[in-house]
Amino acid sequence: MTRTRVLWLVAGLRRGGAERLLCGMAERIDARFDVEVAHVLSGDNPLAARLEAAGVVVHDLGGPRTASLRWLRPLRALVASGGYDIVHTHSPAPAALARLLAPRGAVLVHTEHSPWRQHHLATRVANALTYPRNRRVLAVSGAVADRATRPLPGLRAWWPPVAVAYHGSDQRTIATSPQTRRAARELLDVDPAAPLVGSVANFEAKKDHETLLRAVAELHVSIPALRCVLVGAGPREAAVGALV
Repeated sequence: MTRTRVLWLVAGLRRGGAERLLCGMAERIDARFDVEVAHVLSGDNPLAARLEAAGVVVHDLGGPRTASLRWLRPLRALVASGGYDIVHTHSPAPAALARLLAPRGAVLVHTEHSPWRQHHLATRVANALTYPRNRRVLAVSGAVADRATRPLPGLRAWWPPVAVAYHGSDQRTIATSPQTRRAARELLDVDPAAPLVGSVANFEAKKDHETLLRAVAELHVSIPALRCVLVGAGPREAAVGALV
């Protein structure tokens, strides 16, 4: 059986939603596909081990930051020599540059994980100019498809088709029994009957924990038993903690 060779390109393999999505897909990938992953950020990438355990070859392209561009040369060499049938990008900044580096005729696919307004202006411009090179674009929700992929008027005729692909969670990995619920609330020191709001997201500006916390504060006036639990890590952890 001939297998389709696919390279997934992502910024890093830290504990984030897009990165975990790649791990989940790799662990259940159709046998007709041979997938490899390349990430441009070196350093702490704990999910690389999970991908390797699933039999996926992981390429560390060795950049300290996406803006350093140190990873461009190894990416070009990898794409040129890897013999991939498809290059599937998952991070906006590396994706834009990969489209410029990919040889003519390469099949490029991109997944949008968040609206463009959350990206740096330079990233949005680079994506807009290189987007027509994509054969197809997948968006993780209808809202992302509507807001992240509107073509510039002059590029409308060359804009790739956009489809929404909903990614579910493996229910086998989620404990939902009454016993687990009680144990979790005991661990968090939350009353079993109290309304509880939970958020699992890295502490980054685009996650907007501030709006959630202000909403909880308003509701707490009329629902004193209400509690909120934030789970995550990231550069804004201290600032979010101060607001709490």
